[in-house]
Amino acid sequence: MRIRTLAKLALAGLAYIYAAKLADTLFHGVFTPAPLAGAVVGLNILAGVIHLLFFLALLRQFAPEGNRP
Repeated sequence: MRIRTLAKLALAGLAYIYAAKLADTLFHGVFTPAPLAGAVVGLNILAGVIHLLFFLALLRQFAPEGNRP
């Protein structure tokens, strides 16, 4: 996947995470039903995986071959 696409997905994932936190803060208990809570957890995991893929692609593109961990 291209880094540009991953950057857009990572930004969308960040927006989702903060929107979910804001919704839970403003409407306490909105994610109480088990299916909805499961969907939120699954989307949070997906957003985390997208962030990981973005930073790995960033490392591959901008870090010199000899300086990679």
